[in-house]
Amino acid sequence: MTATTGLEARDIRLSPVKGRMAWYCLKDWQLQFEVSRRAPVHDVAVTVYALPRARQVEIEGQLELLVNGAPLRKFDVKLDPKLAPLFRVTSPLVAEQVLDDASGVWHFTLRKEVLGAESIRFRMSLPATDGDGQSLHSTLPDIGTPGARRRTTAWVVEANTDTEIEFETKGVQPLDSLRPPAVSGYQPRHRVIAAFSSTGGEHSIQITAKRHKPAALAGALVLQARMVSIIGQNGPVRHEVTYTLRHNGRQFLALALPKGAVLLSTLVQDRPVKPVQAGGADQLRLPLPVLNSEADFVSAKVVYETAPITWLMGQDPSGTARSAGRGAGVELTVKVHAPDGYALHHSGGGLEVGEVQADVPRSLLATLWDELPWPYWSPASGYPVAASVEFTPGGDSKVSDSDWWIESQRPDNAAAIQALTMKFNRIILPKVHFEGVSLEVAMSALDRMAAESDPEKKGVRMVVQRGSTPSTAQISLDLKDVPLIEALRYVTELAGCKYVIKTDHIVVGPLSDVGTEQYTQRYKLLLRHYLELQSKATGHKSELPPKGLVSVVDLLKAQGISFPDGANAAYDAETEALVARNTQPNLDQVEAFVEDLQRAYSSVDEWNMEEFAEKSDKGQGGADASGYYTSKMNRIIFPQVQFQGASIEEAIEFLRIKSRDFDTVERDPSRKGINLIMKSGSTPSTAQISLDLKDVPMSEALRYVTELAGMKYRIEPFAVVIVPLSDVGAEMYTRTFKVPPGFLTMNAGGTEPMDPFARRGEVPSALTRKGTALEILSSSGVSFPEGSSAVYVASTNQLIVRGTQVQLDRVEAYVESMTAEALKRMRAKLAKSSKAGILPVELDLPTAGQVLGFSGHQKAEPLVIHYVSWDWQLFRTSLLVILGALAFRLIGRDRPWMTTLFLCLLLTFVPPLLFPHLLPSCNAVLLGWLLGFGLRLLWKLLLWSTPVPSSRQIRGKEFAV
Repeated sequence: MTATTGLEARDIRLSPVKGRMAWYCLKDWQLQFEVSRRAPVHDVAVTVYALPRARQVEIEGQLELLVNGAPLRKFDVKLDPKLAPLFRVTSPLVAEQVLDDASGVWHFTLRKEVLGAESIRFRMSLPATDGDGQSLHSTLPDIGTPGARRRTTAWVVEANTDTEIEFETKGVQPLDSLRPPAVSGYQPRHRVIAAFSSTGGEHSIQITAKRHKPAALAGALVLQARMVSIIGQNGPVRHEVTYTLRHNGRQFLALALPKGAVLLSTLVQDRPVKPVQAGGADQLRLPLPVLNSEADFVSAKVVYETAPITWLMGQDPSGTARSAGRGAGVELTVKVHAPDGYALHHSGGGLEVGEVQADVPRSLLATLWDELPWPYWSPASGYPVAASVEFTPGGDSKVSDSDWWIESQRPDNAAAIQALTMKFNRIILPKVHFEGVSLEVAMSALDRMAAESDPEKKGVRMVVQRGSTPSTAQISLDLKDVPLIEALRYVTELAGCKYVIKTDHIVVGPLSDVGTEQYTQRYKLLLRHYLELQSKATGHKSELPPKGLVSVVDLLKAQGISFPDGANAAYDAETEALVARNTQPNLDQVEAFVEDLQRAYSSVDEWNMEEFAEKSDKGQGGADASGYYTSKMNRIIFPQVQFQGASIEEAIEFLRIKSRDFDTVERDPSRKGINLIMKSGSTPSTAQISLDLKDVPMSEALRYVTELAGMKYRIEPFAVVIVPLSDVGAEMYTRTFKVPPGFLTMNAGGTEPMDPFARRGEVPSALTRKGTALEILSSSGVSFPEGSSAVYVASTNQLIVRGTQVQLDRVEAYVESMTAEALKRMRAKLAKSSKAGILPVELDLPTAGQVLGFSGHQKAEPLVIHYVSWDWQLFRTSLLVILGALAFRLIGRDRPWMTTLFLCLLLTFVPPLLFPHLLPSCNAVLLGWLLGFGLRLLWKLLLWSTPVPSSRQIRGKEFAV
């Protein structure tokens, strides 16, 4: 205000008008004033993030302007003149920026006037001084704002994982590094380690960053290692090592083979891969696949051979077999298979000894104590519980009739069942002939013939169980040179029964309803497949499961598989097996689910299909499984076949006898002829056969005979079965068909998958319910009345059908058409996709011999196994027994009781404490001593019991002493 003449100032608050100033006029007045723009007032908050690098400090920050009063168009920023040129503003609000080099002041002009809060982003690359080559020193710049009413500064320091930072500060206050102030549009790239604030006074922050050299990290982490070594009496020692590991994107897995080892095969994710050498000949590199997530596991398998072991029979009784397994902090499992005929002793290698191992030497008295016949109340908890595998006629393998948890927890039971099954295949019966006998008589005869044909002369114990309706079938059978397993299958088929293979015997019993009865089945499921599936189901990274069984009921329920009362499922990581107890339709769904996993991860179906095609070409599988008998019947020529009103039984018997007389194919007389089996059905044929043929093959003669009798014949691997042509009766038969792998996922064409989302390389998230074997055959026009059934066994690729003869004929036609088309397409596919030079090699574990098992998590030392030949040991033991008997003769005759008691105590308790390796020798010496002691007692007893002649009896006679 410049002039206020004639005006009286008043309080604006008491004035009736509104404004900022008020006057009261009493007379003439004059008011003069000048108008100018008000200066803007702004506050600045500076937030800076500093990240020390190798030779500089990267700075990202912002200027947060808070403008009051008048709008702001220009502002200034002041820095050290040497550092000012490094200051770069990246905000689009700035229209012009000018630097005063002398003063280090930046003059910024905004694109528009601002009022309120605005943020201006900036950045700098601050050079740092290099101290000793491994550390840098830098002083963070003071960013001033001339013209600002108030300024606050916040410094936030980041550091990467290999940089250690120290601070020297002045005039600043520390802030919580867990809640640092934020910069709009910037996310910290590393860990925030410190934060400071200043209110505008004099301050400084000096940082010293020391960069450490990175330490070497393992590119691959082995979580589990399993090693199997097979030591044979002849040939090299074979080893198979399987690793379960994770890696951080590493390209190769480094392995070192033992010196002089020969590599046989390498597989990664169950697919053969080509290894490369790095360094020496024993240094290998296996290519690793790219992982999709942290939950992915990689399975790597290496099969190699080492030099053969010379088993010394008698000259030098000691030797060493080495199987080295190395591991630090991983779950290590080692199994060594050694032949019989040698006593094995091992060092353990620092690992825990498993349940299955070679016999440990024991004292003689302890062995005799265990062999005493104790009463029935003696504890027997240490004996293994027998498991069982059930076979319907034709070969279906199911586990039943015992606690499935006990069976699944005992790998030795599965091995015992497998060994007994192999024994059934090895025992060849030279002749099996039954004529109208009952099931009990036939089984008794098989038991006797098995004992006679067994190379070990032990045979197999077979038990017949009577059901509520005992079998009344009359069994007629004539076979030659047939395995015991096939003879048993034919007998059970003719009797309408099934057989169950247990760990030490076989049980034959009546068939049961497969639709409601629960079975136990084991499926091969790799550990990495289980872990991947578990990770996808839970949504987080999965870990290795503990030892024993882990329930997977919820996992399978999520795939649409139902579990009625009494059903269960678990996964055994040690044997990589999924064990499920359920009804047969639900087990079919479990099989289909496991097949989907295998198809999604690997090309195992192609390998199985290739093997199936090779067997079909050789007459071992598929529709051509009985090619040997077909060719043999075509080459047997009958000079004359003449029947006049003969029955079908008489004609078949004539052909059976003549096939042996005119068989020029076989040189061995015991293998001549054709095994013919006739199944009469519910309505036996009463046709009278009249026939006159000359120079006709047996196949044609059999065809004419069966046509005239209203029957037909079926060629099987070990016999030719004559069945009714169209048996409309209710009698049921069981037959096994060999089908391609993945039968449940094929249609009649043989290759189209029934699951539309089962693509290779993708794990199915949920299981679309696939048709069971019964549903697939029903949709193809095969009817299944009450009592009939159809079961598909994925482990053996067998389709087992029980029904009338008409149903079996329709199933046979369907399987033949599907198999032929599948083989045709798969051969074409394999011809295009096969690679030369890379073949998978798997170890076939021996069914006999000794097994040493070891496990642990510590680093294992080389496993040293000492062996002694049983022949040498027997010879040496015999010498020691004779030595013990001679020692009693020389020493123990005077005071036999005292010396025998002293020697028993000495040789029983001292060697286990001081000389454990001498315990067998001490047992042999003690046995000889006890034999001498027993002979002396027997001699004394004979002398005591023999009467001495009296003086009267010998008076007057001569006798010599």
